[in-house]
Formats: sequence, structure tokens, C-alpha cells
Amino acid sequence: MVTLTNAERASGAPWSDDEICAEMRDPAQRERAFRALHARYGPRLLGLLTRICQGDQDRAEDLLCRSLYKAYLHLGQSPAPRSLRAWLYTVATRTALDELRQSASRDPLFHSVPLDDDLLCAPTPPGESTPTVELDAAVAEVLTELELEDPRYRTLLEMEHIGLCDRGEIAEATGIERRQLTQYLKRARARFLVLARQRPVLAALERGSTAEERP
Repeated sequence: MVTLTNAERASGAPWSDDEICAEMRDPAQRERAFRALHARYGPRLLGLLTRICQGDQDRAEDLLCRSLYKAYLHLGQSPAPRSLRAWLYTVATRTALDELRQSASRDPLFHSVPLDDDLLCAPTPPGESTPTVELDAAVAEVLTELELEDPRYRTLLEMEHIGLCDRGEIAEATGIERRQLTQYLKRARARFLVLARQRPVLAALERGSTAEERP
């Protein structure tokens, strides 16, 4: 565990991500560590969420608070993520996605947000108006397994899924150079499909879709 000395704490020097994660698990230092996390990542995450909310600053700030609260709870009692930056962007993006899905049916602001016909959306079975719980659960399992393989894969897919993040924001979130984003995204999508085909409910949908496309 990386732990700051009293002199380092008093010096006011910026904390590294490893130090923030370590001190978040120390009840005596948790509040200071959280302030350091907020100072480093709060403005970046707010910029991302403001874009996702199409300029609605109030909603973006609400999503930021909810995202940071989740981070506070998790980091205070769980092992540090492999990449704090990518993990925080994933938490914020996931929080925004949940809000978008809940709001799309009742809030005109989100009607144009591309949440349908995407790799991350469970396909709607014929004759049903909404994806089933089983399908959504299968997609969630795939994303969780993908995140365990490489947190950047999930972050890439979810930020692309929203469709309102530019390449600079995605590069910032994942730590991947812009020129390498396309290749990483291809790998992430390929792994998603491999894992999805291991779930019978998703594999059956793919087979059904393929059969419908045949003449």
C-alpha cells in the first residue's frame, strides 16, 4: 500500500492516483483524499457529463455528485481499480447511461441521444416493445467480464455508445493515445462479441438476426 508520510501530507504536494486510492481506505485521511480526487477529476468529469447532458449544467452537476458518491463508497472499502482515471470515467458514463435510459421516455432533452441499435443495447425480441430482463442481465454480465479483462474496453464501448464524446475525451478517459483509439475500439468490440456469443440468450438472438438477413 502506498501511504503518505505526515511531511508529505503537510507539504501540499499533489497526490498520485495510487496515493488517493490508498488514503481513501484510511478513515483518518479519507476526506482529504476525496478532496484531492475531486480537485483532479471533478472538472474533467463535469465537462464530459455536460456534453452528455447536451449543455444542461444542473443535470450534469447532479450526475457528477452521484458519480463521485459512488466512487467515495467504493474506494473507501474496496481494492483500488487498475486505473483510477479509466474507472472514474466508467462510473460517470455508466451513471449517465442509467439516467439517459430512465429519462428518454419522459424528457425531450434525451430523445436525440443514440441509445438504440447499439452493441451495448440488448436487442428487442420480435413482438416485444422493450428488451427483456434476461437480455439486459446477459449484456450486463458481458460488460462486467469485459471490464475485468481490461477496464479501458468497457469505458471505450460505453463512451462510444453515448455518441456525444469526442476522441479527445475518450483518450483522456482511457489513457489511450488518439491514434490508437480505432484499434483499441475494434478489439473491445471483438471481445464483446466473443463474450456475448457465450451467452445462449444473446447467441440465439444473433442467429435469429442472421437468419432474417438471408434471402
